[in-house]
Amino acid sequence: MQIKAKCRYTVDVLQALVSFTLFKRATPKKGMILWTALCTVVLVFDIIEIIAFDLPFFTYSGLVFTVVFLCYIYFFYFAVPKIRYKIMSVPEVLEIEYAFYDDRIEIFTAKAGKIYIKEIAYSELTKVAETSKYWFLYFEGKRTYLVDKSTLEHGKVDDIRLRLGVFVGNKYYLCEY
Repeated sequence: MQIKAKCRYTVDVLQALVSFTLFKRATPKKGMILWTALCTVVLVFDIIEIIAFDLPFFTYSGLVFTVVFLCYIYFFYFAVPKIRYKIMSVPEVLEIEYAFYDDRIEIFTAKAGKIYIKEIAYSELTKVAETSKYWFLYFEGKRTYLVDKSTLEHGKVDDIRLRLGVFVGNKYYLCEY
């Protein structure tokens, strides 16, 4: 039985992928709040320690590290999806179609008027992440494909979940968001 799906790559889709990369199963909003609060506590503690004890210059490293870490998380969460979208914003490549079979996935992309078909066996899957809206399919060789669950045709979410789960086992991540 063939189940079809699509994914139109947008900033929101790439934001969801970045959220999974940063926070795995945790809700991204909670993750950002947690890391911001933790870094704020560390910053306040470092500032109080520097002022109260008049510490030498090398003790500023904790302060600098915390600020750099916080900037990295915010940059990765907010800017990277937009940068990646601009890099890949060639209109023909922004939508990918998928056909899920019993033993493989066919991936259809159109570029410069030509349709390219790629067949990938489920055995090449290394992990799968599922959110409320998407599946992130990770294959050998650092390839990641995103599937929009709302575009399923000729099948149900449970059908795909079962197929993917059989091949990745405990590498199937069901996210809270």
